[in-house]
Amino acid sequence: QAAVERQLEQERVWVSETQAKLERQRSDWEREHRRWQQTTAQEKRNMESRFSELLLSLSETSSILEAEARDIEVEGNTMRRACTARSTAVAEEIAAVERKQEHLLTERQQQMSLLLADLEVKSRLL
Repeated sequence: QAAVERQLEQERVWVSETQAKLERQRSDWEREHRRWQQTTAQEKRNMESRFSELLLSLSETSSILEAEARDIEVEGNTMRRACTARSTAVAEEIAAVERKQEHLLTERQQQMSLLLADLEVKSRLL
């Protein structure tokens, strides 16, 4: 009977030690799990914050690029109008010079004809 009592006492001690060990392990696991959850939640908040910052930066950059594109388009249109106006003005100047040249040639031909006619008359008189 004493041996049975000793055996039962040893088993109770073993069960108590095993339960204590399992409780410590469960407690350690729960603590580690909470730490992991906190770390994961913090990393998630950090990533969401970084994503928001990047999204805001991207939005600002996009707005700046759109404004620059509009400015470039306006400037391009202004330059095209200026070039068209200058081209038209140059074409008009060329046309005026050509008309003046034609007028001067015609006038010179008329003067030459008159001079030749005058010389012809003078040569007949001599």
